[in-house]
Amino acid sequence: MANRSSGKGPLWGSLTTNGLGMFAAGLMIGAFPWFWFTQGGSALGAGIIAATFHTGIALGLFTGGRLIDKLGPRPVLLWTDFASAIAFAGAGLGYMWMEGSLWPVILFVSLGLLFGAPGNVAQDSRMPALARLACVQLGRANGLRDLASQVGQVTGPILGVLLVEFAGLQTVLLTVSLILLLVFLLDMVFFPAFRLTHDCQANSGGGSFAYLTGHSGLKTMIILAILVIGALNAINDIIAPSLALLHDLGASGLSVFFAMLGCGLVTSQLSYIAIGFRFSARRLLLGGLTLAAIGLFCIGMPSVVGYYCGAVLLGFGLGPLWAIVLGAIQRTVPTVLRAGVIGLLGGIVLIVQPLVSVTVGTLVQTVGSSVAIIGFSLLVGFACLSAARSQSLAFMLDGKLSGKVSGKTIQTRKFDDPCETLKDAASVEQSFARVAKGAGRIH
Repeated sequence: MANRSSGKGPLWGSLTTNGLGMFAAGLMIGAFPWFWFTQGGSALGAGIIAATFHTGIALGLFTGGRLIDKLGPRPVLLWTDFASAIAFAGAGLGYMWMEGSLWPVILFVSLGLLFGAPGNVAQDSRMPALARLACVQLGRANGLRDLASQVGQVTGPILGVLLVEFAGLQTVLLTVSLILLLVFLLDMVFFPAFRLTHDCQANSGGGSFAYLTGHSGLKTMIILAILVIGALNAINDIIAPSLALLHDLGASGLSVFFAMLGCGLVTSQLSYIAIGFRFSARRLLLGGLTLAAIGLFCIGMPSVVGYYCGAVLLGFGLGPLWAIVLGAIQRTVPTVLRAGVIGLLGGIVLIVQPLVSVTVGTLVQTVGSSVAIIGFSLLVGFACLSAARSQSLAFMLDGKLSGKVSGKTIQTRKFDDPCETLKDAASVEQSFARVAKGAGRIH
């Protein structure tokens, strides 16, 4: 690895640019749906717009992971940072030149999201190296990165709603473009160059896609992520604004909702950074999903108190989940495949979101926001129960399997070297069986 900078600079630079990028995305998350609804737009139309945006992100993740594995993270990161800034500038100028027409803006915003997605994959895939440079434990580094993301995601929607209310959509779009240009400059200074290595090529298993589709733990993660991210996107894009109007809360009430959601996220993430990363990742994941399901149920209750309290519970439950999932991938996926797997995982999850957005928009328009979000809470709860029974997911999260052999508890060892990882659930189970063989029957 040839570093343009050393020590803590690359890690803290990555955390800063990630937070700024998520703040820019948060501005759009808050501003665009509120602008649409206050202009008389329907829930179904909001769902179609959200589907367009999610498609752009998904395509960026699909293509970005493979580009990073072939070209290296730094070139892909810098080019996509710059292209995303230009796309959002085009959206702002297009809105002005088209005299308020939204569809050219939607096209440019989708392009900006497409270009921006590979940058997150580039930084996530090299977080273990950045953490080693800064002498920071990987779990804590992922927690700090997730915290920076969540601070941006919390403050962005709050300010986005207020900014579009008082300054207009064009101001929001141009502000996002300037922030992304700053991200590009900071990444150019701080993000190091990495040599492309193929030390783990023998263990590639046919590439990133084959690795992902052959790994039961990763497939379980995909299902969980589709449900959780679908629910969160539905709240941000459709349900929270429509419920704010239903409860007659206005822009300030919606901002308070996002603030409550953010308080839960940040509090949970700070707890994870301080001590949580030392505990069982599996138990933290299942506990977080349970709290998220309860929070979604409360948001759907026909009261303002439930609307706000549910936001806190949802945020607290979701707080450390991405850091937990990302850490599991970073520890167990070979470096040569890591960016591709992260990109494919995110892309598969988000490519489903357009369908989720349109479905939720239709449900909100037909049965109401409360029924739609309560349905999501039940799905997340059921998925949590299913995840609790997955041995391959347990191995991936905590690096071990446990069971009883002739009355004695046995455990497989944790694989810390990515080149040494077990690649799929079948090999996990075979390894467990071999440990037990000769000692007796697995109970």
